[in-house]
Amino acid sequence: MTVHLYTEANVGEKLSNPELASMVSMTPNSFARLFKEEMHITFTVLFKTEK
Repeated sequence: MTVHLYTEANVGEKLSNPELASMVSMTPNSFARLFKEEMHITFTVLFKTEK
């Protein structure tokens, strides 16, 4: 399952950067950087807008 699908399926849950980073075997900092590069938005901003 991709991170994006996981976040969509768990919008009501409290998700964390470290939790999602571990799903894709990355450090939290590397995950945050890659997420922002690919999505053009930070994880925090995206998560707040999807609630």
